Amino acid sequence: GQMSQYIPILEFYSNKLPLISPYYASSETIFGVNVNPLCKPQDVSYTFMPNMSYFEFVTIDGGNNGEIVDLVNVKIGCSYEVLVTNQFGLYRYRMG
Repeated sequence: GQMSQYIPILEFYSNKLPLISPYYASSETIFGVNVNPLCKPQDVSYTFMPNMSYFEFVTIDGGNNGEIVDLVNVKIGCSYEVLVTNQFGLYRYRMG
């Protein structure tokens, strides 16, 4: 991911302690959980957690021009921007 450039520095200063990344989250919600938190940071894969918030997806590629779709209508190979509605009153926040 974007933070992978810091892995060598963290390993150096932590004396190679395990680097654990249990969640993929933002200040708005948790998007996914790492089912193998002790794996190497470059091997992390997150499992999407659709029950943490209400997620909608805005198409950002070819032809559909910003169509909003629910999770069940997301298509493999298409690019989307995430809209989050959380349980604390944040409505349709664009994650970018």
